[in-house]
Formats: sequence, structure tokens, C-alpha cells
Amino acid sequence: MKSCVEWFTYALPDIYYLSCRNALMNGRNIVNKGDILIAIKRYKFGYDGFSPPPIVLSVYNFVMKEGI
Repeated sequence: MKSCVEWFTYALPDIYYLSCRNALMNGRNIVNKGDILIAIKRYKFGYDGFSPPPIVLSVYNFVMKEGI
């Protein structure tokens, strides 16, 4: 993806869908931050054009590094 606009247009809905799906698969009706992180991780490794805005990527890298 070339720009932040493309990322928000294409990636964000997919990440939202994966987050909701993960919550439902675990028997929950509410999405928690773990579901969102799993969705981002699945999206990142399933798509080689992963390039969110710099702030989103820095938060993702910080969380994955710290293991929060």
C-alpha cells in the first residue's frame, strides 16, 4: 500500500473484521485489545504490502516488543 489513505481504506476494515471474528471464535461478544493485536498480526503476516501510518506501526512494534 502506497499511502495512509489506502491503508485506512483497505486494511482497517479487514483488521476490524478479523478482530470481531476472533472475539466470536472465543465465545465473546465484545472485542478486546488482544483481538485487535491478533488481527493486526494476522493481517501483517498475510499481506506483504503491510505499511500502516508510522504512528500505528510504532505502537504495533512497541506492543509486540514489550509483549503487552
